[in-house]
Amino acid sequence: MGRKVEPFVIARGTRMGHIHLSVKDSQLASTFYQDVLELVDKLTIPSASWIASGDYHHHLAVNEWGGKKLVQT
Repeated sequence: MGRKVEPFVIARGTRMGHIHLSVKDSQLASTFYQDVLELVDKLTIPSASWIASGDYHHHLAVNEWGGKKLVQT
């Protein structure tokens, strides 16, 4: 058996502005989240994409900076 790991808990009152996800294919991930969450592209480069709702700079960013060999969990 593996060791027990306590879950991370965000402090009460914390407000989250946006999320960054490490993905294998940023263009595929960006398209998925745009379709499913109805977000719009704010900026895209070959290895990353920033998407949002409305005029906000970005609510979600996806990038490949962790490498193409990320393990799926």
